[in-house]
Order: sequence, then C-alpha cells, then structure tokens
Amino acid sequence: MSALIPRSRRSEPMTDPLEDEAFNKVCNYLSFRQRTEWEIRQYLTKHGLVQVTDEIITRLKRAGLVDDERFALTWIRERSINKGYGQRRLRDELRRLGVNAGLIEESILTAYSEEDETNHAIELARKRWDSLASDNPRVKRNKIYAFLIRRGYPSSTAIEAIEAVIQATQEPL
Repeated sequence: MSALIPRSRRSEPMTDPLEDEAFNKVCNYLSFRQRTEWEIRQYLTKHGLVQVTDEIITRLKRAGLVDDERFALTWIRERSINKGYGQRRLRDELRRLGVNAGLIEESILTAYSEEDETNHAIELARKRWDSLASDNPRVKRNKIYAFLIRRGYPSSTAIEAIEAVIQATQEPL
C-alpha cells in the first residue's frame, strides 16, 4: 500500500540503510558499557562509517544513550569506589577516553572531594598494611606508598594515609 503513496507524502521518514547499519553497530558497542562521544566517533571511523557519524551521535544523544557528563560522573564514582583510584588516575583515564578537560574537572568536583580521597587512601593503606603483615614496617610503608601513588593519589595523601594506619596499628617505624 505504501508503494502507491509518494515518498514525500508518507508519514514516516525514510532512513538511510547505512545510517541504520551504523546505529545498530553502535548500539551493540554500547551494550558492553557506556561510551563517550569520542569513543563512538573513533569506533565509527574504524568501521568506515565516518559519513554518518554526526547523524548517529545526534540519534544517540536524543535517545539518551550518549552523555559525556553522565559518563564522567559514573566513571569517577565507580572507579574510585570499586578500584580505589585517586583523582589523578581518574583524570588520566577520562582524558584517554576523550572527555573534555573542563568536564573532567567539573565532574571530579561534583563526585569526589579531598576528604573522600583521603578516606579512600586510608582504607586502601589499612587493607594493604594487613596483607603485608610479615614484612618489616619500613618495607610495608614503602610498598604502600608506591601502591597509592600508582592508584593516582598525591604524595601528601599517600603519606597522610600511611601515617594514619601506623597510628591506628601503633607499630613503630
């Protein structure tokens, strides 16, 4: 029946098959985890679908499937709690994922305070201290310091966390 109605008079717009293919590919890509706009652009470029990138991004934003601000906040909360990462490491990860620097800073201020960072560092140091029970306290201190630095904590926070754990356990250096 729709063949009898001219395209310009049909109620539903015709979609481009290439755009539909790209949209389906991206939806599959998004099924594994949230993605940034930059990651989706890279994915479409890799798959030779550059010509429909802007249309796909627009459709995804309209559907609420791509939102870099929401992505950054979620990433920060999950990685800081589940992995124990500090602000420096979170910034680096988000930068690598193509999130705008201003948005990264805004998201970190919203989701993560210095007090949270210190508390996370102390908790990580306490757990690590207990797992290194057989080592010399000075060796444990050095290992924990290196661990916290790798996790993205500033040197001052790492030292503060270690000192808090040493005071709590009352072990001399």
